[in-house]
Amino acid sequence: MSFHEKSPLDAPPGRAGRKKACCQRQHQSCKVGAWKFGVPATVSTTPDHLVWAPKYRKWVLQGAVRERVRELFLEIAAHHGFEIEELEVDKDHVHVLLSFPPKYSIGQVVGC
Repeated sequence: MSFHEKSPLDAPPGRAGRKKACCQRQHQSCKVGAWKFGVPATVSTTPDHLVWAPKYRKWVLQGAVRERVRELFLEIAAHHGFEIEELEVDKDHVHVLLSFPPKYSIGQVVGC
């Protein structure tokens, strides 16, 4: 036995040889395509609570600016196919409860 080969005694009790068989089963199922795209015929939503604030949280979201911010959020969501479930514009921040398809990550949605 060479230095890099492990003996069966090095494996934890009861686990010798299981990893290889388990990995082979997973690869066989991937080849068949059973789990390639997840569980078929499922519906899922991803509601996330986002808070957007202007620099230094200054009280600039008042009057006409407040209405324009609301319009912009609704336009952007409609353009990308997202659904705004709730939208509240305060003086210094905006709360958005946003649903989007699971194919997008939260980083893609907020534009990181």
